[in-house]
Amino acid sequence: QLAMGQSTESGSFMLGCGIAHPPRFFSQQDIAALFGLSPKGLRFFEHPHIKTRALALPELPFTPESAGQLRQRALKITLELASEALRRASANAHVALSSIDCLIAVTSTSFATPGLSAQLAQALGLKE
Repeated sequence: QLAMGQSTESGSFMLGCGIAHPPRFFSQQDIAALFGLSPKGLRFFEHPHIKTRALALPELPFTPESAGQLRQRALKITLELASEALRRASANAHVALSSIDCLIAVTSTSFATPGLSAQLAQALGLKE
């Protein structure tokens, strides 16, 4: 078991961790009602171990968005949350954001060009 910042044989290690999530939490029932799920679809929201979900939705009820508006909003909140998590991880590790050499970002919520990692690097002033 490794302690925070302890190196491994491969030379890889983790110095800090940061977590960020959308500010609003919704009950499983609220989400199911919001999306008008069928009884079959409700099965995914009846798991006893999941009580709430943090979703990047505006206040309810909200106005439906076009696909383009949804992608824009998804990218905006993704950049905000990822930036917040990176700032927290950097502070936790006592490492300046400008000293980060590599950033890998993986998402399944949005399509963005330039990619999320490039946009985060620019927004946070990471090395080019």
